[in-house]
Amino acid sequence: MQITCPNCGQMITSEHINIQKMAAVCPTCHHVFPFDLPTAKTKRRKVKQPEGLMLRDEDHALTMSFRTNWRLERNENFVGTMIGGGMMSLVTVLLTNEYLESGDVPFILPIFLGVFAMVMLYGAAVIAYNKTHITMTDYEATISRGPLPEFTRSRKVDLAGVVSIGYEETAVSKKEAYDTPRYRVWAEMADGSRRTIINDLVEDYAAFVAQRMQERLDYDLDSIANENEALNIGRLIEAEEEDIQASELNGSRSQSHRSPMP
Repeated sequence: MQITCPNCGQMITSEHINIQKMAAVCPTCHHVFPFDLPTAKTKRRKVKQPEGLMLRDEDHALTMSFRTNWRLERNENFVGTMIGGGMMSLVTVLLTNEYLESGDVPFILPIFLGVFAMVMLYGAAVIAYNKTHITMTDYEATISRGPLPEFTRSRKVDLAGVVSIGYEETAVSKKEAYDTPRYRVWAEMADGSRRTIINDLVEDYAAFVAQRMQERLDYDLDSIANENEALNIGRLIEAEEEDIQASELNGSRSQSHRSPMP
C-alpha cells in the first residue's frame, strides 16, 4: 500500500503517517488528510503451528518462543564451535598432563587454551539451548534470546504505520542455495517500505510467525477502525443534538417575538 497526497501527488513516507488516527501529513505542501486501509485482506494458506514453537496470545501481547528451528548438524556455527571447542579441550588436557609430568610446557599455555575452549563450548550451548522470543504488542515487536546471556542484544521493531506482515527467502539463502532455505519475516509500512522483524527461520516457522503476527495486526487495525467509526458516529449524534437544540432555541425566540404586548 502506498499513500500519496491528494493535494500535490507527493508520496507519503511512514514517518508522516499516523496509523492510529488514520491520517497523514504531506511533507511538501503540509496538507493533512485522512486515508483508509484496504478492506480486502489477502487470503493465505493456513499454516500449522510447528511442534517446537510455544505460543501465548493474550490481550496485551502475542508471545512466541522456540529453540533453533533447523537441525543442529546443519548449523555451520554450531558444528564449527563444537569441533573447535572439543579440539581445544583435548589439547588443553594433553598440555596440562605434559606440564604436570615434565614441566616443559609454559604454565600459561594450557590456561589460555582452556579458556578459549570454554568460550567456544559456551557459544555452542547458546545456539543449542537458548530460545528466540518474539513479543508483539500494539506498538512494537521485541526479538530477544535467552536464558543464557548472549553478546547480541534484544531488538525492537516499531509497528507504527505497519499495514501487513509477510515472509520471504533471504538473499544470502538464495545466493548460496542452502539445503535448508532460510527466511525473514518483514513488516510492510504504509508507504510500501519493509522492516525486517526476524531473520534466519526455516519456512514453516517463518510462515507461522508471519501468519500469527498478521492476525494480531488485523485485529488491532479492526479495533482502530471500529473506534474511529464509533467516534465518528458519536460526533454525528452530538452535532445532530446541537442542531436540534439550536432549532428549538430559535423557535422559542421566534414565539417570544410574536407574543402580543400586555
